[in-house]
Amino acid sequence: MPVRAGALARVGLRRLSEAPPGARRSLPSSAYDAFVRAPSVPGAVRVLKADPDPHRGWSAFQHVLHAYGLKPRIPFYQAMMMFCRDHMPGKAPDVLRAAVDRGIAVNDTLFCTFGSACRLVDPPLCRDVVDLYARCGPRSHNVIACVATICRIAKQPALALPLVDDAIGNNVGFSEMLTSTFAVCCAEAQTSTGANVAQTLLGLMRSGRVPAFPDNQAIYGNLIKALLSQGRPGAAVDVLSLMDDLGLPPSFITCTNLLSSLVASGRLSHAMVVFDRMLGFSVPVDGRTFVTLIGACKRALDATSLRRLYDHARRGDPALWRDDFVVCSFVSAFDACDDVGTAESIFQTRSNVSVPTAPIFNAMMTAYIRERDGDPRDYLSKGMSLFEAMVAGNVPVDKRALSALVSACRRGSDIAPVKRLHEYARATASLLDDEFVLSAFISAYADCNDVNAAEDVFKTVSATSERICNAMMAAYTRHSRYDAALHVLKTLREPLSMETLTTALSLYCKAGHLSEAIDLFDTMMVNGIPVAKHVFTELVGAGADIATLKRLEAYSSAAGLLQDDRVRSATISAYSRCDSLTDAVRVFACAPGAGVAAFNAMIAAYARHGSPDRAAHCFDDMQAGGVRPNDVTLGALLTSCSRSGNVAQASALIADFENTWQISPSSVETCTTAVSLLSKAGCVRDAMSIFDRMMQRGYRVDVALFRGLVAACKRSADVPAIRRLHVCAKARDLIQDDGVAGSLISAYGHCGHLEDAESVFQTQSAAGVVVFTAMIAVYAHHGLMDRASSCFAAMKSGGVLPSVVTLGALLTGCNHVGDVDLAHAFLSEFETAWNIRPGPITTTCLIDLYGRAGDLDRAEQLAEAGTRNGMALMPLLSACRKHGDLERAERVFAALRRLPVDEAEPHLAAAHVQMANMYTAAGRSGDADRVRQQMVAAGFKKIQGRTTLHLQDRSVNFVAGDPTFMSDPLFKSQHDKVLKRLFRHGYSPDTAVVTSKATASARQAVCEHSEKIAIVYALHALPAREPIRLTKNLRVCADCHAATKMLSALYDREIYMRDANRYHRFSKGKCSCADYW
Repeated sequence: MPVRAGALARVGLRRLSEAPPGARRSLPSSAYDAFVRAPSVPGAVRVLKADPDPHRGWSAFQHVLHAYGLKPRIPFYQAMMMFCRDHMPGKAPDVLRAAVDRGIAVNDTLFCTFGSACRLVDPPLCRDVVDLYARCGPRSHNVIACVATICRIAKQPALALPLVDDAIGNNVGFSEMLTSTFAVCCAEAQTSTGANVAQTLLGLMRSGRVPAFPDNQAIYGNLIKALLSQGRPGAAVDVLSLMDDLGLPPSFITCTNLLSSLVASGRLSHAMVVFDRMLGFSVPVDGRTFVTLIGACKRALDATSLRRLYDHARRGDPALWRDDFVVCSFVSAFDACDDVGTAESIFQTRSNVSVPTAPIFNAMMTAYIRERDGDPRDYLSKGMSLFEAMVAGNVPVDKRALSALVSACRRGSDIAPVKRLHEYARATASLLDDEFVLSAFISAYADCNDVNAAEDVFKTVSATSERICNAMMAAYTRHSRYDAALHVLKTLREPLSMETLTTALSLYCKAGHLSEAIDLFDTMMVNGIPVAKHVFTELVGAGADIATLKRLEAYSSAAGLLQDDRVRSATISAYSRCDSLTDAVRVFACAPGAGVAAFNAMIAAYARHGSPDRAAHCFDDMQAGGVRPNDVTLGALLTSCSRSGNVAQASALIADFENTWQISPSSVETCTTAVSLLSKAGCVRDAMSIFDRMMQRGYRVDVALFRGLVAACKRSADVPAIRRLHVCAKARDLIQDDGVAGSLISAYGHCGHLEDAESVFQTQSAAGVVVFTAMIAVYAHHGLMDRASSCFAAMKSGGVLPSVVTLGALLTGCNHVGDVDLAHAFLSEFETAWNIRPGPITTTCLIDLYGRAGDLDRAEQLAEAGTRNGMALMPLLSACRKHGDLERAERVFAALRRLPVDEAEPHLAAAHVQMANMYTAAGRSGDADRVRQQMVAAGFKKIQGRTTLHLQDRSVNFVAGDPTFMSDPLFKSQHDKVLKRLFRHGYSPDTAVVTSKATASARQAVCEHSEKIAIVYALHALPAREPIRLTKNLRVCADCHAATKMLSALYDREIYMRDANRYHRFSKGKCSCADYW
């Protein structure tokens, strides 16, 4: 049905409104007028070709589409598509859809013209092209190439990837242009599909389906990019093999781009394969690429690959070796791989040519001063030498290198190089304008214990930055000058950086300003500023109360911090310090997977609260959970043993840790605890071994620990160890401490080295009461009462006030020489002058003095007047035996047995032996047997006499009739010779000291007392005239005392014997005790 003119006009106006905005409307043309008068397809084509006006063109097109009887064919649509391309490209999809809707078979020319029009739109009509290609596009080379190109131009390369399968499926030939377009789309798509298509194309090239295109290596480069973007480095490297197989050696650009891409993605092993292929293809490696590869080796710490590059540069390509960037990179990389020797060799080789550039110097300096194993002072020395070489060669030291060198001086704690570097920086003004350099100097001076110099640097800064202020605050904090640090903090203007807020929070914690710390913590929480774990740990450990701890625990739990072992450990310890073991246990159990720090804190908490069994169980759980203990674990367990008094277990723990985990006490805390416990256990050798380790590490020694160790050496009579401690005390300036000097004097005196004790005493510039008392006690125990009195007189003249211990030492001396009158004089003087009366120990000494002097009545009265205890009654019982007062002895013995068990038990065995011996001596064998039976029934055992011979390298123990020695024929012969010599000079065994044997066996028993066996051994083990030093655990018997006096004269030997009561010095047939002991 024909369309009326009015309708045509309306349709034209409606369609023209769809023309591109801003299109200019022109005046009516003659072609258009003719078409309106007589519409036809040829007339419309003439309008499209002659009239550029989009409105009239579009009106003519619409008229043809809707006019009755007009049947346009493909030339009409081609003409309209060309009109769209030239004047209204946005309408091209509508034109093609109209053609398809009307059954037109789209050919290459029409679709490609359509594609050309769509390309001109901004942005290109990519989606329309792809959709219409799928609907009607010919599967030809030109059409596929057109669609792929539009997808790429529209930055939607992924839409072009399915076209590869279309091309393959329709046997389309792959031209260079089409292949290149596909390769670019694969690279730009950056999808796994793109990588898959790239591999498909490479397979087609290998099979010959797609030509190799030898002059277009960009194709291969793009395919390589596609593979690398999806993490397929192996396939990317294989592209080089494919190119080689195709007779197409890869170009420098292809190899370099591939290698650089591999390095950038951290695929060093594949990059090294490409490097080897480049060498095989004779493709040159430029310096820039080579430096990139060296840097990759450095980042990966791949020393093997780095060495291969080094060998190539040294032997294969001298040009690389002349590139200073390459040299600098090698020095830095070998430093990172911890091969300073090779870095030095490279630097020296370069230095032999000419003065190295500043970057090379700085790289070598960085290598020297980087923190590594070994003595930091060795590398610092080399770094400073390099610095001086730079100065001498007028090579500027940059800010970064100078900061690093100054920081290295901090580790060496050597202030001299810091001052030298500071001098250089002052001469180069720009260096001291840098906040990193200034911060480094402040920190270095502080670490070298010159905080005043750090202050001076800080004061020279005209405009302080937060970094500089943080360094100064850290310096003050390190030296516990918290007020000064807080003053610096107040000078900073808000808002403060997260770093400064963190420093401030740490400072408040260390300064004990808990309320300010909590306020700042709350502020940080409100502002969403996270708290570093180590600072939060300090906050938890700052001594908060339970309520605050609960708040902090809630925060750490919500923030996930409580999963951190250090935070959990600090929380456990904080609750423990607040005496809330229940909360500590709850925090420990709140999450699985506790680490060593949490276990250590829990063990320490149990130890603190007196639960050694729970501490041990916690340690068992730690081992069962596969958590390896450390030195802190050992320290916590040792502390538990110390609090419970289980010294034996402590010794076993130290051995177990050493054998099982090769862990020895290492921290100062653990070493201190271990030495203290081992000293108490009498394990002097082990204690000294750990102490020596502390000295080697420069640990500060606690005076109490030192005194305890000296006391342990004293008990074991280890003179060499005492001498080592004496040397250490002098080296560490401990010798002037009253307690240390007093312990050394006592130890030397206890071991019979009177001269050494006097030497320590004489070195004291201002001896106090402890030192004087120790020297008086040594003289007293040696029976040298005149020297003890002189020392006491010197003490008084020096204005040193005595103590009750001093009185006890003087009374002990009076006791050993039997001078009752002098004892009374001392008692009177002490009470009158200093109001010092006898204490329990002093009273015991007086009882012994009166008893040995024969004044048993006074001794018994004194024992009854004071607090009756075993220490007071035993000397009285011994005096009764000495003077044969059996009746009094029975009263004393009965009183002793009436004492509480814990008070009497240590003395009952010896008391039973003495009573049995007294009954035997009085001829009352029945009573003697009764006492011995009581002793057996009660489970008391007679203390076996033991004599210890102290040699230079060891101590040897002897007992009466010792089978170890007396069964040896050679020793028995030596023993007999000594006895015969004694007999020839009038010695006769005193069998009175043996009460339970017949006369013949008694003589033999006396001759085989442990003292005599020890002396016989010493006479043959020690050089002639070497003093013999002995220790007896009981009082020496009268027979051995007499025999020892004779032996000292016969063999011209000084024999020192310390028995349970006093010291004896035998020389030339006499004893220092004057036979009063």
